[in-house]
Amino acid sequence: MNKIMRSKLVESFKQVPDFRVIGRVEHALIDILVISILAVISGRKDWDEIADYGVAKESWLRSFLELKNGIPSHDTFNRAFQLLDAEAWEKAFREWVSNTFDKDLGNIISVDGKSIIGSKDGKLGKRAIHMVSAFASEQELLLGQVATDEKSNEITAIPALLEDLDITDCLVTIDAMGCQTEIAEKIVAGGGDYFLAVKKNQKHLYENIEWLFKYAASEGDLQQAVETFDAQHGRFDTRQCWILPYDGFLEKKAWKGLAHVVKVYRESENPHTGKLSKDTRYYITSQTSCTPTSALSTSRSHWSIENHLHWALDVTFNEDASRSRLGHAAQNLSLLRRIALMLLKRVELPKLSIKRKQFRALMDNDFALDVLHAI
Repeated sequence: MNKIMRSKLVESFKQVPDFRVIGRVEHALIDILVISILAVISGRKDWDEIADYGVAKESWLRSFLELKNGIPSHDTFNRAFQLLDAEAWEKAFREWVSNTFDKDLGNIISVDGKSIIGSKDGKLGKRAIHMVSAFASEQELLLGQVATDEKSNEITAIPALLEDLDITDCLVTIDAMGCQTEIAEKIVAGGGDYFLAVKKNQKHLYENIEWLFKYAASEGDLQQAVETFDAQHGRFDTRQCWILPYDGFLEKKAWKGLAHVVKVYRESENPHTGKLSKDTRYYITSQTSCTPTSALSTSRSHWSIENHLHWALDVTFNEDASRSRLGHAAQNLSLLRRIALMLLKRVELPKLSIKRKQFRALMDNDFALDVLHAI
């Protein structure tokens, strides 16, 4: 069983400094962390369930953990994650996952935020924690995250998040909140390219791009439009995309490296009701090799962070119902869930959902270890 303690993930856990006073603790920090990740992999959602998992699996856990004073109580798990240095654990996590991220398998990094609704405490005047994440879309890997206490802080959190990531030769996609000249400059300075959604929070830029596509460009000026057609979720979607080279007249602001502006038009029809909805979105990008086809693909891939990360956290892990609020508990538990989700996704079993993988991990210790070693 020593192989378990030598797994890449557990080795990264060992790098997290123990915040407690030596000689005054009953449980090794590494025991607490390993039990916690195995429990969350197995579908346990809170401190009580994590402690119950430890009690049920104690004889097995003793084969590779010290457990000199038995299984920690739910209060011990709670206190440990409240006091655990979130930044130090985040650093260890990023070092672990950076060895897995392979740019040759996909270099698009989507950045977006998600609030943990249950972390809000009105009595204490504590706002919900808002996690801003960087997600490698094609590989479904969380590369890093930063916690803020409100959505508006994404503007300052995104540069801090990008600062510690290797974005060289990557294409960073961000929604309209991150469409800021400082963020564009940070991405280019880091050796990457940006693909930023433009909405009316950048009023002049939005209006200028809208005018450009509506009046300034004849059909002969536009690169070939691209159409895609999907029949998903009970609707028929048609998308068209055009790009134009940027020649410097759109804004007085300096958008570092801006190379193209992009227009994506979508029509969505409900075949049952005949209801038709229309939507036009604009983007700016520094990617010089951008084509209508690649731009359309990039605009859609950004939402993988919603579909493959945020949605799974809510539906499978019930994250919004989590009531961990004190200290660093909410942030640390959120990282624990994200690690578990990535590991579960990496275990390829045909037609087996994440929930069923969690149940199998709960019932089958060998399978739980397979998940632990998936990355």
